[in-house]
Amino acid sequence: MRDIGGVIVIDFIDMREESHIHAIEKVLTDALKRDKARTKMLKMSKFGTIELTRQRIRSSLRDVLFEECKLCRGTGYSKTVESLCLNAMRDIKFAIHLPQIAKIEILANPEVTNYLQNQKRRQMIEIEESYNKKINIFSTTNHEYGKIEIRFFNNKDEPVVV
Repeated sequence: MRDIGGVIVIDFIDMREESHIHAIEKVLTDALKRDKARTKMLKMSKFGTIELTRQRIRSSLRDVLFEECKLCRGTGYSKTVESLCLNAMRDIKFAIHLPQIAKIEILANPEVTNYLQNQKRRQMIEIEESYNKKINIFSTTNHEYGKIEIRFFNNKDEPVVV
């Protein structure tokens, strides 16, 4: 029973003989005394089941075999491409007003960059023309889905911290 914890129900189908029932209960009780985990056992029910509660000692099998999703942090939800791109556009619009910025680079995974280049193309061109600044979009497989890197540069192509 190693790695098993919680409520355990054992079904002894059609066991009617009283001596057999007592023998099973004794064997289980003796075996559970040697178990390191804290265990409680009820007598066999009218339906031929024995119920146990057993303390889990080790990590669950799920915890050993799987890890939390780094993207959603275990919530099961991640932002849509549209939402990610709206956040990126908001960051660009915030920084585009700064006089020291001459060029912007956006690095993201292909799904995000495709959305920016297709669905947000008109807005990107309007920003470039309105502020006379260049926006370059680079698709890279080094960036996981939810990560968008936005870099700002001055006229000398030196990084600008925003």
